[in-house]
Amino acid sequence: MTAYCIAGTFVPDAATAHLSERVARSLAAYRHDLGQTPETETLCVARHGMGVDWGALWQQFSEAVLKELPALVAYNGSLGDAVTPETTVANWARDWQMPLLLLVPVDDVDMAIAQAAAFVGLARHARAKIAGAILWGAQEPDELDWELTTERLQILTQVPAIGYWRVGREEGDRDTPAKAVSGFAWERLAL
Repeated sequence: MTAYCIAGTFVPDAATAHLSERVARSLAAYRHDLGQTPETETLCVARHGMGVDWGALWQQFSEAVLKELPALVAYNGSLGDAVTPETTVANWARDWQMPLLLLVPVDDVDMAIAQAAAFVGLARHARAKIAGAILWGAQEPDELDWELTTERLQILTQVPAIGYWRVGREEGDRDTPAKAVSGFAWERLAL
C-alpha cells in the first residue's frame, strides 16, 4: 500500500492549519471504501512551526510500514520547509519513498499555477515522486474555471489535478470533509 506525504506550497494560517490532515483523512476514507485498506490508516502528523520531532515521526511511520499497515503523512507546512540545514520536506519525502500530494492555493489562478510549477520543480530536483495536486481556496467551485485551471496546471507541471477543496464553511466541521471533497478524482493519483 502506497504511503503518501501530503504537503503544501504555502505557510499555513489559522484557516488552513489542519488542511493536510483533513485531506489525508479523505484519502484514507476513499482507500477504505475501495477495500484497499483496513478500517484505519496510520496518520502521522507534523505541524509547521511546532518544532517537528522528525525522529518520532519516522518511528511512527516506520512502525506502520513494518506492520504492513497503510500510512499517510500530513505535513501542514510547505514542501520547501527545511528539515535540516541541507534538506527540505521534498528531500525527506524522497528519502522515505513517499509520493507527494501537493496542496496548492488558488485564490489567484496565475499565482497558483506559477507556485505549483516552482514546487513541482523543487520536488523533481529532490527526485521526489509527485502523485498529484489538490487545489484549494475560498471560492465556490463554480466560481473557479476548473477545467482551464487544471488544464494549465497539468500542461505546465505534468502533475494530475485531483480536485478542489473549498475552505471556509466546512472549517467548523473538521471530521466530516465529505462536502469539501465531493468530486475528487483520487483514482488519478500518478505513481
